[in-house]
Amino acid sequence: MRLLRPTVVGCLLFLCVVYALTGCTRAQIEQWVDWHNTDPQAAEAFANTDAIQAALRQAQAQVHWTVNWDKVAQCESGGDWSAGLRTNSYGTFSGGLMIMQSAWRQFGGLQFAPYAGAASKAEQIVVAERIAARVGAARAWQCPV
Repeated sequence: MRLLRPTVVGCLLFLCVVYALTGCTRAQIEQWVDWHNTDPQAAEAFANTDAIQAALRQAQAQVHWTVNWDKVAQCESGGDWSAGLRTNSYGTFSGGLMIMQSAWRQFGGLQFAPYAGAASKAEQIVVAERIAARVGAARAWQCPV
C-alpha cells in the first residue's frame, strides 16, 4: 500500500512527519528536500520503500496528540473533517475542528490547503497542534478539550 502521494503537499507532509516522528535534524530534512528538488522520482521512491514506510508507521503509533482531536471535531463539526467555510459574527471557520480562517493562515495551514475543510484530517491536526502550543487548546476551541 502506498501511503504518500508524489505531490508537493505529500512531500511537505512527509517532511513534517519525518521531523516529528523520527527525530531527523533540520539539516537532514533539508538534504532530502534538495535531493527531491534534483531527483524527485528517486527521493519519492526512497520515501516509499517498505522499510521507510514501516519505520514511519511504527513511529506514528507512538505519537500522542496533546488533545483528543476526534472528540473536539465531533463537538465542533459533528466529526465532519471536510466541513466547508462557515461564517458567523466571530469570523469564518472550516474543517473538522472549525479552525478560523485567519488562524489557518497564521499557523501555516496554507501550506496544505486554502482552508481547513479542504485539508486532510492529519493536516488539520498539524495546524491545531500549532495553535494549541501557542494559545492553549482550551482557549482555541469552544468545545471541551
